[in-house]
Amino acid sequence: MRNTTALVAFSAMLLFLGCQQDFSEDVTVVKDTAISDSPFITISVANKLFQDSPDTLVTVKGYISGCIEGNSVKKAKFCPPFSIESNIFLTESRNDTLHDHCFPVQLAIGSESREKLNLMTHPENLHRAVLIRGQLLKYFSRCGMKKVTDWRLLANDSKDTIEENGYIIVPFE
Repeated sequence: MRNTTALVAFSAMLLFLGCQQDFSEDVTVVKDTAISDSPFITISVANKLFQDSPDTLVTVKGYISGCIEGNSVKKAKFCPPFSIESNIFLTESRNDTLHDHCFPVQLAIGSESREKLNLMTHPENLHRAVLIRGQLLKYFSRCGMKKVTDWRLLANDSKDTIEENGYIIVPFE
């Protein structure tokens, strides 16, 4: 009886392996994406998405343009010296200095993102392009990011572009 069961199982396996078809065009492979190969969105898209789906995990691309040294975006500081480690803000263009364009990002106590991205310790990060992954949540009374799970500083001479149309998600390569 055991030999018959084993023979049937072996035959079924051979039949299955011999009849495999290539379904690669019909199947979407889902994998755990790292920040380097995940799609990113612009700050404009993040603001629109926040209105419909707050608390969404996203990767945002922007430029580190300062930090908020107070309890309001009106306290945004765009020039060194910086005296706070708890946040940075991103803008869509490298030299943007409008308070209304600030996208605040919380840098949690004890996190690697706080250690490596804050402007008090690393003023050289000012105007650097960055990809940051985290939750879209209300921060400083506006759309922002908390619970940062991953980040990547891009080269200063990065040729990466952000699509002009704020509705398009651009793949990061």
